[in-house]
Amino acid sequence: MTSLVDKAVCDYFNILLTEVAEPSHLDSTLTRPKLKEFEPQLDKQALEQLLAPVFKTKVTAQIEVKVNAQVKPKVEIKPVSKPESKTETKPAAQINQEVETKPLVVTAAKVTTDLLESLDDEFQVLFFKVAGLTLAVPLVSLGGIVKLERVNHIMGRPDWYKGVQAHRGAQLNVVDTCAWVMPEKYDSALAETVNYQYVVLLEDSNWGLACESLVNAVKINKSAVNWRSNAGKRPWLAGVVREQMCGILHVHALIELLNSGLSSQDTLG
Repeated sequence: MTSLVDKAVCDYFNILLTEVAEPSHLDSTLTRPKLKEFEPQLDKQALEQLLAPVFKTKVTAQIEVKVNAQVKPKVEIKPVSKPESKTETKPAAQINQEVETKPLVVTAAKVTTDLLESLDDEFQVLFFKVAGLTLAVPLVSLGGIVKLERVNHIMGRPDWYKGVQAHRGAQLNVVDTCAWVMPEKYDSALAETVNYQYVVLLEDSNWGLACESLVNAVKINKSAVNWRSNAGKRPWLAGVVREQMCGILHVHALIELLNSGLSSQDTLG
């Protein structure tokens, strides 16, 4: 079952990449499920909170998007010790009923285990766009958002390496996200249409993904995602958010790939 889910996630993501590379197909109502008017109806208040420092600062505008403790409380589950003098045995029918009433979450054996453990049952994600492709990143894995400014190119780096941008007295490595995610589709014609505006910072790293626009920040449930079960191809793809039909990032795996200079389709050893 898990292998079928993993194959379905990868196959669907391949379809998304194909549609991005073929703009003429986007006009057809049969190409892919729409975002259910998700894009036009932006949560302006949420984005204003994310972008407030961007439009108030002229030189090095930046935004720190971190999960507030009140928004994302951690629930500590303490083991309950049973009294030695009393033993309570539930009927098998009652146990089966309790198991069946829990929401179905397809958990991953290796790829997303650490990610799932870091997320509450309901967690926040930020949706952003790159060349018509929508991606999602959990806010717990988000280091912030900054405006794309002057980028210094470095010779000898991979094609997907856009350059370095000054950030808080350090050097931020900016990824040409479109070139990294879809290298087989990223030709000169597509490159000319991409207009990067922001950099999505990856938590606990000096890496950032260039993006064209920020769509929205919303709460979703774990059960709303088809999680992958095997690393294999694209280990940075944790799964697909069913309602928005877009990929959700596994940031830790993504950082590991970038640190190793690997492409989006390489595997982790």
